[in-house]
Amino acid sequence: MKKMKKLTALLLTLVMSLALAVPCFAAAPESKNAPIWLKAGETITVDGVSIEFQTGDAAAQAMNAARAARANYYYYKNKHVQGTDYFGAEINCQRSRGEDLQLDLDNSNRCDVVMEMWINGQEILAYCDAGKPSSASFHQDGGMSAAVSWSIYPAGNTGIYMDYYFSAYQY
Repeated sequence: MKKMKKLTALLLTLVMSLALAVPCFAAAPESKNAPIWLKAGETITVDGVSIEFQTGDAAAQAMNAARAARANYYYYKNKHVQGTDYFGAEINCQRSRGEDLQLDLDNSNRCDVVMEMWINGQEILAYCDAGKPSSASFHQDGGMSAAVSWSIYPAGNTGIYMDYYFSAYQY
């Protein structure tokens, strides 16, 4: 009887250990390639969509030019995000709304943030400095028709208070 209790305890310990190991084998988000870190002033092309990232004065100029364009279709317009929670969403661009999609981040924040974007399964990361505007511009000839999603979170540590304005629009 004593050996049976020890065997049962050993089996229960093994089952609990294996149950804790399950998250280690969880599937990672599907990505075509390794994430791409996009630096200020760089442009890349993913599946026919060119993506440009700007910060500082160049981002401010890009934001003003895009906002001056006619027929902006806003998905988010000056959304004020405050707190420690990540902000993210997914949109489905439509060709009829234009060839360009603009993601603007006016980071009046005390901390640097990361803008993580996905387009057609490719993950793209951009580092946004505190106190500077940042802008990601997507362009597809013939009209933007991709699904684009993003998440914005503090660089480095979690739980840091963020305070910024965000706009997403197509033109």
